[in-house]
This record gives sequence, structure tokens and C-alpha cells, in this order.
Amino acid sequence: MSEPTRYTHKPLRMDDREIVSMYLSGVDADSVGYRAGCSAGTVLKIVRAAGHQPRGRGGVKTLLAGNLPPAELVRLYETGLSIDKVASRAGCSVHAVRKALIAAGTRIRPPGEQQFRKAKLGSNPRKFTRRPQSDADGSTTDS
Repeated sequence: MSEPTRYTHKPLRMDDREIVSMYLSGVDADSVGYRAGCSAGTVLKIVRAAGHQPRGRGGVKTLLAGNLPPAELVRLYETGLSIDKVASRAGCSVHAVRKALIAAGTRIRPPGEQQFRKAKLGSNPRKFTRRPQSDADGSTTDS
């Protein structure tokens, strides 16, 4: 019995048949690679070696986002979680989450924006509401 072809120096979490099957079912190479513990390029090499033609860039594909639908990924992200934390909860790659958010039309925050807002506003964003002005005689007026 011959040794299986090595595509990467590290052991894969899935066998070649599972990788090919997942890719052919429509899941993108990045997500398959994340689950298998390898790169998207390695996934495509395995698909080619199995005698299949990889899809072209931008082709029809399904983002593998664990068991969470894209609407749930958007909801988690919009509650303030980072893409990394959303990916961790969904059990998929950061790349897959980012693609799903962009496809849903979600504005991607610049890195560190959420931490900046928390540091500036604290846990209560209404903390810095306008206070009533006080007059010279000590009475307050709302302007």
C-alpha cells in the first residue's frame, strides 16, 4: 500500500475525500481549509489531484460559517463583537465571516474602532449627554 500524497508538512484534520466532498458541495476553499487545518491552496491541490476542476474566482460558493446563518453573523458583529470573535463563535475562518458581512452589506469597522469607542464612552454611550446650563443666580436652564 502506497503512502498518501503529502500536500502540507502538518497533519490534516480531515481526509482527502472529506475535503473534496465539502468543496464540491459548494463550500469555498478558505472555509474548507480552515476546517481541515490547511490553506485554501492546499485544498485546491487536493481537489485537482482527485480529478476535479476547481471553481474560478468569484464563482458560486457557500460560505461555511459553522451552524450560524449570515443574519446571525451580522447581528453578532453589529452588537460590537470583533470579526475574530464572531468567527470563533461560528467555528469558521475570519475570512469567511468578513466575506459574509460584506455580502450582507455590513459596514466593516476599522481595526480598533470598537475599543476606541469603549474607552471614550465607557460602557454607557449616553454618559456624555449634555448637562443643563446654570445661570449666574444658580438656576438651571435647558437650552
